[in-house]
Amino acid sequence: CALPICQTRVSGVMVYVSTTGTKNQYLHLVIALAGHEVEEIGDIYFDDELALTGAGSAAQGRFTGYAEIYKKLGDSSQTVETNLEAATATLTNGKWTSNHRLRGIAYVYIKLSWSDQVFVNGIPNVSAIVKGKKVYDPRTATTAYSANAALCLRDYLTDSTYGMGLASNEIDDTAFQVAANICDEQVEVKPITIPATYENR
Repeated sequence: CALPICQTRVSGVMVYVSTTGTKNQYLHLVIALAGHEVEEIGDIYFDDELALTGAGSAAQGRFTGYAEIYKKLGDSSQTVETNLEAATATLTNGKWTSNHRLRGIAYVYIKLSWSDQVFVNGIPNVSAIVKGKKVYDPRTATTAYSANAALCLRDYLTDSTYGMGLASNEIDDTAFQVAANICDEQVEVKPITIPATYENR
């Protein structure tokens, strides 16, 4: 499934890089994960190794003390990442300012502290577990994250940036409500277990 629909692990595009410190020992990276608001940015991986899980910004495991990770979900009124703004305030060129809000872009800011023992292979490939785009539900008239296939299809049909851009009056919301209800029906997971386990259709 695609990022706008599901929860999946994705990497992204590096849109900013700079160094600070008297010996350029700090590397600052901004990695865009999605060109729209997302519900959640979860676990962060450096290459294939877990670097952060849960809340907070301090990396874990062997990255403890060598990485800080900050997340922005990409809402339309998104504010500047203040940690990056403060870290680059003394730069002559390339400073991150209050104008750098990346509104509508979900991203992570990574601050790495140089170590040839921790980052043996250089700059790691950063990826994250992302819960995708919020979609409109005509049953409740609300917009929220959902893996419901009918709602995701409706979002694709109506999205003017990433989809077909159909107007709301071109959409049969009665049919989509029926389809969404079918998708939400609970079905038993096979093979049969005791006790039985269920999931949405």
